[in-house]
Amino acid sequence: MSTRPPRFRGPDFSRLWVGDFVSNTGTAMVTFAVPVIGVTELGLSAQQISWVAAASLSAPLFFSLSAGALADRLRRSFLLHVCNIARFVIFALLCVLFLVGSLGWVSLAVGLFAVGVLNLLYESSMAAAVPSVVSKGDLVKANSWIEGGLSVSETGGPVFSGFILNTFGALAILVLNAVSYLFSSLMLLGLPLDRRGSKDKPERFSIKGHLSEVWLGFRLIWGQVPQRVALFAATLYNFFDSWLFAIFSVFALTVLGLSPFTFGLVFAVATVTGIVGSGVAVKLTDRYGFGTLLVTSFSMIAMAGIALAFSVLLEGLSAAVLVAAVFAIFEFCIVVNMIIGRTMRQTLFPEEHISKVAGTARFLSWGVDPLGALVGGACAAALGLETSVVIACCGFSLAALVCLCSRELRSFRPVLA
Repeated sequence: MSTRPPRFRGPDFSRLWVGDFVSNTGTAMVTFAVPVIGVTELGLSAQQISWVAAASLSAPLFFSLSAGALADRLRRSFLLHVCNIARFVIFALLCVLFLVGSLGWVSLAVGLFAVGVLNLLYESSMAAAVPSVVSKGDLVKANSWIEGGLSVSETGGPVFSGFILNTFGALAILVLNAVSYLFSSLMLLGLPLDRRGSKDKPERFSIKGHLSEVWLGFRLIWGQVPQRVALFAATLYNFFDSWLFAIFSVFALTVLGLSPFTFGLVFAVATVTGIVGSGVAVKLTDRYGFGTLLVTSFSMIAMAGIALAFSVLLEGLSAAVLVAAVFAIFEFCIVVNMIIGRTMRQTLFPEEHISKVAGTARFLSWGVDPLGALVGGACAAALGLETSVVIACCGFSLAALVCLCSRELRSFRPVLA
């Protein structure tokens, strides 16, 4: 008989949140730092940086399906610790390569690809860990805290990363990132992350074999129209997002004339709006419904993307202000979208299948990331950075169009009981 999980304000969720926040902050710091290190320390070209970005984003394409299935089979606490320790070892090795002057784009790409695989396992386990420490009625609140922390990590991490790069150099970033994973494991020690209610396991979900579990993830998602449409929109968004950000660091540093610190600072405003998004998500979903809110947020992203395209006409402070404003809108909308998407999966599917469903969703939506990064780099090489940035910015409108065309998504409201 399963035990009712405690409320999200309990100590178990607090420790889970802190551990996840620290881990995500380390990942966000290095995600921002790698292109900057490539330009300022290693002298990489925009094409080489796009190759590194593609490698770091390729893991979902090859391992996301297996990661989700494995995360449902293995003990979550064990898997989370293994992922944290392995990521610590990888970044420790990158530190050594940097110190001896042997860090190049190939070793950087291989290391980040391996970290990407571990990130998948970690995130697939974490997706199912939240329902283990909070009740179903508290999922939206708990996910708001998780996504709020992720927003601070992904936007505040680059600010801190830019400061560290300017003050202490590239090595400090690699060291801090490695240490963050050890601290994350310390916070997760002893948490009850493996609760699985047997009463929620229908016989038709009883499967054997790894391939059968992978296939089940596709069937579960395909059977839910709102989830399917939202996932398609997210896939389109991620394609153009990876296209844009594979080249945007080079664009910001060389075309817009921003310093690494200023470029990191533009994320500060986005940090605030991301926190605001996580704070108001519960009220917004209660008032407007999940579907309507998804359509609205993707439409706001589309309009902000078109505004960002005009940054090619600016430079210096004016460019920084525009980029900061657009990133702020992006972050608010994405945080709300992530809260909705996470809660949709946790309410539509049994707990023992959440990881594989999350893995399938990442395969479909994140699997296009390396393709987007490669296309962005190729377009920049062939047509120029400015043209590539403009195309990516306009591409966000396709995701909004998909949502607007789905009546099932617009009217979707989950049952939270």
